[in-house]
Amino acid sequence: MKRILFAVVLTVLVSVNVFADSTWSGGSDIFTHGSGTQSSPYQIETADQLAFVAEMVNAGVTTYSGNYFKLMTNINLNNIAWTPIGNSTTNLFAGNFDGNGFKIYNMKISSAATYAGLFGIVSGGEYKNLTVQGSIRSSVNATDAGGLIGRSTATIHVINCQNKVAIDGGSNVGGIIGNAVDVTISKCINHFNVSGNDIAGGIVGLASTMDIDSCYNIGEISSKLYCGGIVGCIHINSNSIISNSVNKGKIVCVSGMSLRKQSNDTSGPMTGIDFHYIYIEDHFYYSSYCYAGGILGFVDENYYHNTTAIIHIISVHENILTYQLLRNILF
Repeated sequence: MKRILFAVVLTVLVSVNVFADSTWSGGSDIFTHGSGTQSSPYQIETADQLAFVAEMVNAGVTTYSGNYFKLMTNINLNNIAWTPIGNSTTNLFAGNFDGNGFKIYNMKISSAATYAGLFGIVSGGEYKNLTVQGSIRSSVNATDAGGLIGRSTATIHVINCQNKVAIDGGSNVGGIIGNAVDVTISKCINHFNVSGNDIAGGIVGLASTMDIDSCYNIGEISSKLYCGGIVGCIHINSNSIISNSVNKGKIVCVSGMSLRKQSNDTSGPMTGIDFHYIYIEDHFYYSSYCYAGGILGFVDENYYHNTTAIIHIISVHENILTYQLLRNILF
């Protein structure tokens, strides 16, 4: 009987050890399990191992192109200054990351640097099943800040991720991704406030081609030019979709002039369909207008000089659209 009880206690202790949160003290250590393949991903079992990934990428040693990572425990970054994984267009992360249902919390980023987030800049890959919590404060001149990813430069997929990072950044600020090129995002939630100097969105700040489905924002979104509950601004490059998404957050547009409303009359610049959650603050700034929307803040079809692309807005809820509705947008 004693042997049985000892075995049970040992099993419980082992289980507790496996699932205990790992707290960062500022060091780094190489991961020891997995081979980096999809069937045998590198296992991130400690905060030091996560920091090692950032160290290798930021030093230009590797991009981990095509490699797979899997988080094996909650990680407490302990409010020690975090250097994002990827710091330039050459030193970027090109792997895949599975949060495995765990969270990375007490992440603290406070700098004037571009590319702020758990991942600073990435190229391709899949990011899923992860919650990030903490704070990001970057200067008004910095660009590309997101709770999960600051910027993506190639096609990426983000699935089932949550942002609980309070973000106060410069340009291109989003709850999940700050600046995204060709992105698919599904089942993602932004819980916290996102504030940008000129472009801010609950899920994505600035996008160029997107497919966003079943996403949800409850944080306050604010900027001085373009802000939206799901996406702040899109540069039309090819057909894009926002579907089955919900905004419950307040949209605050700060401008020296006024919100440029649009109407659902497609004959010209238009005013909004639902302003229930949209607020205008009378502060002075360089912008003549502030474009705000419950789902999408602004569409720029001239950025790529593309007049044939179409944006589909499908089955959105609460704050649907209050942005410059151009002639090629379908409801």
